[in-house]
Amino acid sequence: MSCSLINVFTAEVQIASTLIMVGAWIGCMLGSYPLDRYGRKKTVLFNTFFYVTGAVLAGSGLLSLLYVGKLLTGVGVGVSTAVIPILNSEIAHVTNRGKIVNFSAVFVDSGFVLAVLVSYAFIYNVPHGWQYVQMFGALPALIILSKHGIIIRFHSAEHSIYRF
Repeated sequence: MSCSLINVFTAEVQIASTLIMVGAWIGCMLGSYPLDRYGRKKTVLFNTFFYVTGAVLAGSGLLSLLYVGKLLTGVGVGVSTAVIPILNSEIAHVTNRGKIVNFSAVFVDSGFVLAVLVSYAFIYNVPHGWQYVQMFGALPALIILSKHGIIIRFHSAEHSIYRF
């Protein structure tokens, strides 16, 4: 059975979806290594590589790159799953720790709902909308990078290195 909206077969869509879960498992298993070695902030910043690269590859329109992109995105999800709750609990004050970690989970779940609604609108109303939806996954990572001066503010290479 073919899915005419994205021009790939249902089995290929299922493989791409499964690769996210495989990548997330890999990321969860390996996420503690950079966490312990480089710290939370650097791990989160490095993890944006998986989101940006995965989104660009998945949105390229080629099936093989869709697979690789979904796998990389999954690794990013897995590393985030391992790192973000720890980072949130460490930076939150003891009296607010539970609220902060809970709000993080609520915002992640709200993001899922928003992503489904935006995806539905794009896939059914925009030509090649599925490719745009794939690339939207890079936006949060690009925002994180811009907030840390990696994309927008390049004063000098030396200054950027010392910011870490």
